[in-house]
Amino acid sequence: MPARLLLLADQVRAPCRLDLCFSILPRSLESRCSVSLDVLNTSNGLPQNTVRAILQTRDGIMWFTTFDGLVRYNGARFEVFNKGNSKGINSTRFQSLYEDVDGALWISSEEGGLTHYANGRFRTYTVDDGLPANGVYAARPALDGELVVATTGGLARLQGERFESMSADDNGMAPRLAIQGPSGDAWYSWMQERGS
Repeated sequence: MPARLLLLADQVRAPCRLDLCFSILPRSLESRCSVSLDVLNTSNGLPQNTVRAILQTRDGIMWFTTFDGLVRYNGARFEVFNKGNSKGINSTRFQSLYEDVDGALWISSEEGGLTHYANGRFRTYTVDDGLPANGVYAARPALDGELVVATTGGLARLQGERFESMSADDNGMAPRLAIQGPSGDAWYSWMQERGS
């Protein structure tokens, strides 16, 4: 059975099949190496062709963030969630996705806060809930397992139902992402604004 790849693009005009043979495979397996390519774009259900992030959750569902909503794809059908059709969503301009250990989704938005999705319900956290800013780059687990959020105004940690600001950098740079490396060290990527 061939592997299945999804191609998110507006440049491909017709369904196609792509046969790939990987140089890391033994020659005896190369003839059996094929990949089925599915093209996903606005003509078959995406709300927009610019996809910011892709995540496959542990239940096998594919999630996409776009600037016109959050998209759930089950392999056959798209379902689009946005502030016009889903209670608890404040934005349509989504950026990144993170699935926590409980299987809940955390979805960052450009200026609408951080949206949490669990048990079929959305809830958006904003500055009113302790976030330093409503522009959210990403959410990730801290080394202790607690949720840390990188916003345009700095880092925050989820404490119960509220976020608390946390210090990250003395140089005033805007945080982008924090991840744990293989050694257990925390790695942060920073973006400094021009002229700063």
